[in-house]
Amino acid sequence: MPMIKIHLDRPVAKRSLRLAAAAKRPFRSEEGNALVVAIFVVAILCIGLGTHLASLSNYRRLQEQRILDDRAMTAAEAGLASEIAWFESQPTPPSADVTQTISLPSGQFAPFQNVTTEIHVQTLNGQKYWTITATPSCDATATRNASVSRRVQATLCQQNFARYERFINDYGPVWTPGYLYGEGLNTVFMGPVNINSGCGFFTNFWSLSEVTSAAPGGVRTFADWGSYIAGVYGQPDSSNYVNVLDYMSPTYPNAPQFYGGLRMLPAPISLPTDMNIDVRAQQLRDHAGLTLPDNYPGYVASAGPNFVIDLSNPGSDGQITVRQYLGTVSGAPAYGPPKVTTVSSVNGAMIVKGNVVSLQGVLNGRLTIGVFASTDLPTGGNVNITGDVQYQSRMSNTGFEYTDAPGLYTADGSGINQSYVDQLQSQLNSVTDILGIVAEGNVLVKETDLNGNPIANDPTKPIYIDAVVMATGASASTPGGGGFGVEGNLTRPPGHAYFLGGMIENKQSDWALYNTSGILNGIALTQLWDERASEAGGAPPFFPTTGTFELVPNTWNATYVQSAAAPIVYPPLP
Repeated sequence: MPMIKIHLDRPVAKRSLRLAAAAKRPFRSEEGNALVVAIFVVAILCIGLGTHLASLSNYRRLQEQRILDDRAMTAAEAGLASEIAWFESQPTPPSADVTQTISLPSGQFAPFQNVTTEIHVQTLNGQKYWTITATPSCDATATRNASVSRRVQATLCQQNFARYERFINDYGPVWTPGYLYGEGLNTVFMGPVNINSGCGFFTNFWSLSEVTSAAPGGVRTFADWGSYIAGVYGQPDSSNYVNVLDYMSPTYPNAPQFYGGLRMLPAPISLPTDMNIDVRAQQLRDHAGLTLPDNYPGYVASAGPNFVIDLSNPGSDGQITVRQYLGTVSGAPAYGPPKVTTVSSVNGAMIVKGNVVSLQGVLNGRLTIGVFASTDLPTGGNVNITGDVQYQSRMSNTGFEYTDAPGLYTADGSGINQSYVDQLQSQLNSVTDILGIVAEGNVLVKETDLNGNPIANDPTKPIYIDAVVMATGASASTPGGGGFGVEGNLTRPPGHAYFLGGMIENKQSDWALYNTSGILNGIALTQLWDERASEAGGAPPFFPTTGTFELVPNTWNATYVQSAAAPIVYPPLP
């Protein structure tokens, strides 16, 4: 190759040389790193942009899924509400499972306007429960073929009269000449209380559950005893109000405390007026395994449908012995032949169309005794308690306490001793027996038994009564208007009674007469509310209901399902 000379003294050539020399040198490390960093940044930005776009797409899909899920949930709840409304509108609740399809407005609920509903009927301890399920469905193309469905469920039961610690249809006057009537003066109610009429609440009254009333005048309060007397005593309309006394004296200084609330009802909760036809007593009529006098051998019509019922506990199944009362022969009671059966044999329920002139004994099991008036005997429906009526399982706890005072409230009377309340109710965890007495007349603790022996006429020899007692007053024979009380309460010698259960009465009945020194006549009552009767499945078998449906606690739930056809899982009954 020929040699090429380059004259360095020429400016252009110098620049060319420098450029050529520069071209032959490698890049410095700083320049290379900068380029790599630039490329890396661009790549990161591209990746980030792609990720962001993907996230936006996923977010959009999630938002769409959430909107669909919310619509499905709304449709399920609307379907459940519609089915409950249909359920409550029926003359009688379904006795078998029902499946229906509800069409909701498409403009509001699309694409889930079609809801499949099912009512599933279950029975526990003689009480029916209805589990209502609602599941919306839609065309899969409306949800991009995604599985979108929600299912909601709730269980209803008929509210039972047995839930009340005290239910009074007609409280009666809040005053009569020389007397004022009211609840209080160290009275504690643990369970629900309903008084359809007006009534009075004195000081040192505590209610741990809700108190309801349908008194037409509503609630009015009085600051002191003087204003209470002026507003109530002798006033013709004073029984139309719930009269509340805030202060009485240094002995009873505490205003009534309604810890569960005091609520006025728009209308009274009515008692059944005829157990033979009222739909709220239908389950008792339909399921009673023994009806008297129909199933009594050797019945003597001329003696009338008056029966003696003795409960006893031979082994694992409670025994029931029934005899017709024939009156007296030579001054002694006479009876028809004994009919012996058991609690399980009568399906936990029996009906007497007449009167129970003597009830006593020890119950082993769950039993309801209905005592009704009839066309042949409009004066029937009365129950006489002539001795202890006790639960075998309660008697097994020798330390069982009935007391409702004074341990339930604090020493200064200003509040409730909740630990003692819990202690008393916890005793019921070991009690398995329960008795319901449903009478259309009166339920009375008699002065003497059929042999003339005195009953509860000595405070040191108390009578024990374990039962949820209902006295509706529908019978033509009810001189006291249908109540649970004591015969001769104003004249009989002082006695004492321990009561476990609840009282549902047409009219309140007095148990004793007191003065400032204590009891003068009648029976002093120490009671304990049986909380079990207010719980799902805890009421006595087939006990009458109020006619109102209520949600069973802890049974509402919502779940995801693949489709409306997915098998339904029913919650266990409490």
